[in-house]
Amino acid sequence: MGETGLCSKWMKEKNPVRLHLQQKLLHFHILVSKASGLPLILHLRSNEGLDCLRTTSNMLEKEGLPYNHPIMIHCYKGQLEEANAWLTKWTETLFSFNVYFAETLPVAANLPLSNLTVESDAPYLGKDPTSTHTLIEQLAALRQVSVQHLKLAMLSNMLRFLQPSLVASDNWPKVFEFAKSFARKPTDMSVVSRHVRHFTTTTRPQLKWSETDLENY
Repeated sequence: MGETGLCSKWMKEKNPVRLHLQQKLLHFHILVSKASGLPLILHLRSNEGLDCLRTTSNMLEKEGLPYNHPIMIHCYKGQLEEANAWLTKWTETLFSFNVYFAETLPVAANLPLSNLTVESDAPYLGKDPTSTHTLIEQLAALRQVSVQHLKLAMLSNMLRFLQPSLVASDNWPKVFEFAKSFARKPTDMSVVSRHVRHFTTTTRPQLKWSETDLENY
């Protein structure tokens, strides 16, 4: 489920409406992830007034997501202390690093190997998927392991991450009850476009949740 999360970039002029919308959409994705067992991919960007990791951790805990649920923090840019604090609770989290953010290499070099992966985020940050090879070489040198050893470890991490968790089926009614509060289906990006200035999308607006939608699930 995702990419979802909280991002200070969209909090221009500390707009509380945008923060509320982000939190509401994140809450919905957490509910769906818990109900389905699917991995949760988080985009978290903090600033001085918004601690996204702490806020998200509190939301996950309040909703009762299992501490061993598969989670990935995409393009991590935070500090090692913050990552380690997160891992004391969310033990199966993968921190994903991008070649674009060279300043995060010391963090990646000191995280447990079982919680490490890399990504290109092509075409937005990396030029293409192969750009991760340079990053892996740099990380292998810092961790004093072979490139092959690091690649195999991260492949194992990803295969573990992509395995759905076992869940109880009684979580779905809460998902659809929450979904009723959206004016449009929350999977439709037009929900975001109406609240975030300069956001463009070719997605067509969707209808509200219908009784048929709810009956089908």
